[in-house]
This record gives sequence, C-alpha cells and structure tokens, in this order.
Amino acid sequence: MTPYNTNTLKIMNKIERLQKVITQNNITFLVDVDKTVNVNKSGKSHFHKMFKLERDNIRDFIFELYSNDIFLVNAFISVNCNINDPYINLSRQFLIHKECNYNIVSEYLYNQLENYKNSFNIDEINDDYYFLIFKYKIVKLESRKISA
Repeated sequence: MTPYNTNTLKIMNKIERLQKVITQNNITFLVDVDKTVNVNKSGKSHFHKMFKLERDNIRDFIFELYSNDIFLVNAFISVNCNINDPYINLSRQFLIHKECNYNIVSEYLYNQLENYKNSFNIDEINDDYYFLIFKYKIVKLESRKISA
C-alpha cells in the first residue's frame, strides 16, 4: 500500500512530466506552471552578469548549473551592470535547468529585447554598453497542499 493518495500521485506525475519539458521547445514561465504544483521559491537569489546578450554566454551559464536542480530566472538589461540602478526587465520569470534548450532561451530574450526597442521606438541599444543579468535561484517543485 502506498502512503500517497490518488490526487498526490497525479500531482507527482505532473511534476515529473514538467521537469522533463522545462524550457525545451518553449520558455516555461512560472505563471504557466500547473496550479496543483507548488514552486517553492524560498531559496537565496544569485546574480549572473554577462556582457551583452549572446547565445554563447547563455549556453555557458546554463551548462554551469547544478545538474539536478531547477532554477527560476528573471532576465534584465543594465547599462552599468549595477543591480541597484535602473534596468530593463526583459521577461516574466521562467524556469530552466542544466538540460534545457539554451537556444530557446537566447532566442526568446533576443526577441524580447527587439520588442522593447520597437515598443519604445529605440533604434538601437549601444552594443558596447549593456549587460544581461540573470537573477536566479534554485526552486523545488512540490505537491501543493490541498485543504480538505
């Protein structure tokens, strides 16, 4: 006999499926995670700073992640690489892990930057003067407590 009820097993199956598809074919946004799955965000945030938005930098960051962990990322652009100064938020929070598709991430962020420039009628951002910063933290996917 299993110590889990049927609902808990269904949620655990959803978690396992989610872990396999996180940011593989599309960006997995935090807001789109099934509401029966609790994303425990209690971990400490870290910052990874890269010069410009380049696929190789994003690939290197993702390849350096811990293999079994899932990370919540907030990506933004800064002209002086100082997180206390104004910055451009490129996206809603999204999930990644070491095996996610870095091409999907870099293409998405590049498109977001282009959308920003078009939305605000900015012809170009000086390529020699901006940084891509990832604010990230380890998260745990858990079964959401359902009150009886």
